[in-house]
Amino acid sequence: MAFIISKNSKRDGNRRKLYYLVENYRDNGKIKRKTILHLNECNSIDMALDRIRMDMDSLNKKIHETEVNINAIKEGRPYVSILSRPHYRQLWIYIDWLKKRKESIAVLQKKKNELLEFKNRYQNCSATKFI
Repeated sequence: MAFIISKNSKRDGNRRKLYYLVENYRDNGKIKRKTILHLNECNSIDMALDRIRMDMDSLNKKIHETEVNINAIKEGRPYVSILSRPHYRQLWIYIDWLKKRKESIAVLQKKKNELLEFKNRYQNCSATKFI
């Protein structure tokens, strides 16, 4: 049976409440708890999915803006500079940034798929009222 628990965390002087999707199991007659998924500050799987969607939308917007800047640099057109470096250096910095953001999108997509899988797997459990 899966359910969501919360733990208080203090990091860098900030207090946060973190949520985890967990399930209990028996090991040699003792009850143990296994963390299935870290939900961070989202108290439900749906909230975590919404947060991932917002993060992906934001990254896609930044990726588009970066691609526009890269094309402008290549074509010698004016572009919005966020760096105080010559344009030939900015091109490589933008390309590197773009590569990293596309990797971030892939990671978010993987986490989104995991969340959807867990949501479908545990929707029939008696503990789904907490999810």
